[in-house]
Amino acid sequence: MKLRNLFAICTLAALFTSSVTGWSQEATRKRMAVPPVENQTQSPFSGDMTNPIIQGLTKKKRRSYDVVERAQLDKVLGDLGMTGVIDENSAVKVGKELGADYVTLGAIVSADLKNEPYTKPYRVLPPIGPTQPQQPTQPTAPDRPVNYAFLHKNEEKKQELTRKYEEELRYYEEAKRDYEEELRRIPEAMRKHAEAMREYDAALPAYNEAMRIYNEEKRKAESIQYWRTKYNIKVSLKVVDVGTGKILTTAAEQSGGSQDWGTDSPRISDSLIRPPASIAFRSAGEQILEYFDPLIPVVAAVHGERKNKTVTIDRGKDDGMHVGMEFIATREGKAITDMAGKTIGVKKENIGDLVITEVHDISSIGRVKGEIKKLKIERGNVLIQGKLQRGLFGGVKDEPDPYSLKRGVKDDPSDPYSPKLRQLYDRQGNVVGTY
Repeated sequence: MKLRNLFAICTLAALFTSSVTGWSQEATRKRMAVPPVENQTQSPFSGDMTNPIIQGLTKKKRRSYDVVERAQLDKVLGDLGMTGVIDENSAVKVGKELGADYVTLGAIVSADLKNEPYTKPYRVLPPIGPTQPQQPTQPTAPDRPVNYAFLHKNEEKKQELTRKYEEELRYYEEAKRDYEEELRRIPEAMRKHAEAMREYDAALPAYNEAMRIYNEEKRKAESIQYWRTKYNIKVSLKVVDVGTGKILTTAAEQSGGSQDWGTDSPRISDSLIRPPASIAFRSAGEQILEYFDPLIPVVAAVHGERKNKTVTIDRGKDDGMHVGMEFIATREGKAITDMAGKTIGVKKENIGDLVITEVHDISSIGRVKGEIKKLKIERGNVLIQGKLQRGLFGGVKDEPDPYSLKRGVKDDPSDPYSPKLRQLYDRQGNVVGTY
C-alpha cells in the first residue's frame, strides 16, 4: 500500500515538474518584430519585403523566438505615428510597445542594374555547295629490275642473285601490265571528268545565289538588337536588442541574374527587383536564425556494425535537417593549456562522417560513410556540417574536405574553415581559437 502511494506521489511530481518546465520554456520564449524594409537605393522599389525575411527567420519550427504578427506591428506603428523608416532608436521604442525582445531591421543596400544590348548568332547552317571533281592522274611506269649476278665470281652468289632477279622481273611484268591497263583507262576517265566539270559549272550559279540569300538573311538576323538587364541586389539585416539598444548581429546577402527583354526596350520596375531581393532577404533571415539557434546535432543512438552502421540524431525537420546533408562526427580530445598550465580550450577530434537518409519531425537517421581507423562514432558525438577527405583506396582522413564547407577558402589564415586550420573549443562548445 505504501509503495502504491509512493508511486502515485512520484507520478504526480513528475507531471507537475514537466508542466512547470513546459510553462517556463513557453514563458521565456523571446519575441522578434520585423518592421518594413528600408530602400537605400534610387531604384523604383515599393511594397513590403518582410515576408521573405520572416520565412528565413522561421525556417525552423524549433527555435528560441516567435515573430510578432504583422497586424499587431502595424497597429503599434500607427499609434506611434511612424510611417517612415525605422532607425535603431525608433526600433527600441517600437519593440517596447510590442513587448518584443528583438527588432530586425532590413534594408536594400544597393541595386546594381545595367541595361546592355546584344545580338544573337545566326544558327542556320549555310547551303552545301557542289564538290569540284578531281582530275585523273597519269600512272607512273614501273622501273625494270637490274641483274647484278655478273658482278660476283662466286657461283652460289650468282645463282641466288639470278633467282632474285627473275622474281623481281615477274613483279615488273605484272606492274607493267597494270600500268598499260591504267593508260588505256585514262581517256575514259578524262571524259568522265570533263562531264563532271560541266555539271559542277552548271550547279555553281545556283549555289552562289543560295549563299547570297543566306548571307543576306544572316546579316539581317545578326543586325537585330536585343536588350537585357543584368542586376545584382544587396541587402542587409541587423537585429537590435530592445533591452540594451545594441546591435546583436548582422547579416548581408546578395542575389543577381539577368532579365531578357527581347527586342523591347528595358523596363526597370518593382517586379524586376522584388524576386532577387526576396531571395537575398530570405537567405539573410536564415543567417539570423542560425545565430540564435545554431544547428548542432548530437548522435543519440548507434545501430549496426562498422560496415552497415547507422545513427539516430536528435535533430529533425523542425530544426532544418533534410535528406542528403553531410556531417562530421567529433569528440572532445586533449585539453589545451597555456604556459601556466591553465586549461584554455579543448581540442576537437574528427571520428568519421555520415549522410542523412531519413528525416522526421524531431529526429533523423544517418548512414555512416566512414570512420577513422581505431575510432568509432558513439552516442553523444557532436556533428558539424561537412565531410572528410578520402584517400586513394577510399580510406577516411582526419581532415575535412574543403569543398564541403560552406565558407571553405583554401589556405586563408583568416578563415576558420580553412583546411589548413582546426578550431579550438572550450567546454561549452564555443570557438576560442584555431591551430
